[in-house]
Amino acid sequence: PECSEIVNYSFISLYFLFLIFTIIGFFTRTSVLLVLFFTLILNNSLELYIYGVDLFLIISLFYLLLVPSNYLWSVDKRLFKLNSNPQFINLILKIFQVHLCIAYFFGGFDKLLGINWRNGESLWKALHLVECPNLINVEQISTSQSFYLTMGWATIILELLYPVMANFKFSRKYWIVGIISMHLFIGIFLGLFFFALVMIILNITLFVMPYIKHKTEDDTAKAYKI
Repeated sequence: PECSEIVNYSFISLYFLFLIFTIIGFFTRTSVLLVLFFTLILNNSLELYIYGVDLFLIISLFYLLLVPSNYLWSVDKRLFKLNSNPQFINLILKIFQVHLCIAYFFGGFDKLLGINWRNGESLWKALHLVECPNLINVEQISTSQSFYLTMGWATIILELLYPVMANFKFSRKYWIVGIISMHLFIGIFLGLFFFALVMIILNITLFVMPYIKHKTEDDTAKAYKI
């Protein structure tokens, strides 16, 4: 038992250490590779995390592994004075955006094919799972069939049209707010806090931050008449 405890504590300590290295950008690719390795071990050891979030974590770490470690405010950039490659980073960003769009589209398409999401039954069953440590009981809000029917169709439409609406400037912010609201709903009412957090971070990272950055750069260029 003492040996197993040492192994567990060592695993946890190293995992958090390389997570910190990844966040600050210190030997980023090596750190991300080790985080990916530890995450795979964790996902194959604990069934608690195997409900979809494990796949998105692994996918995100894989794309992060491709991004140059000398980008922006990373420690690697400051220590080694390396130049980043914006074109390659934008390419990886676009591929990841397409990947997320495909995931949402087929998630919505799969829900559309079956009747259980279209009549609200699947949502009702999900919200009444005993094992879900939800913060708020849905019965406190509504018990009517129309509530589940409306929320079911809202989920289908948000996911199915995500590839189109998230890529047009006029609709992007509204659709991302809708998707984030959906994941907040999942976190609060289903208790899937980690999944909700990961998906919200992905949406902000891929479809909010890049466009804020580009807008800031355009405004700066106009100010200096570049």
